[in-house]
Amino acid sequence: YQRRVRVTPSDLGSLLNGARFCMVTLDSEDITITYPDLYFLLRDIQGMAENGCLTAAPNLLRRDVLTGAAAIYHDLYANSDSSLPLTFNVLYFIAWKQSAVQGKPKPRGSQDASIADLGKMFGDGETPKEGN
Repeated sequence: YQRRVRVTPSDLGSLLNGARFCMVTLDSEDITITYPDLYFLLRDIQGMAENGCLTAAPNLLRRDVLTGAAAIYHDLYANSDSSLPLTFNVLYFIAWKQSAVQGKPKPRGSQDASIADLGKMFGDGETPKEGN
């Protein structure tokens, strides 16, 4: 069975460009969540509907297989407090489909303000606080 599936930002960018999207902007973030044991982790995976992502996997896990997997996973990956970390790689993206009414990007250097001067717009260079 395939144990690790990873889509990189460049993979996603290639797919979007291949589908004729333009002005593709991509970012990714690793988010690590800890679980008390493998059973809580599997419950979350099932809640995300990711429990069926491996098409070649058997439909049912026997209790002895699951107990053994929990012990092995704990031995390999447990934190010092016995919690189990799981890292999700989240991809964020935006892209535009070309259209006759879509605006065109302005030429480089045609801006009226510099990003470096944004702090001056807020007074003393700090970002505004909530409620102001």
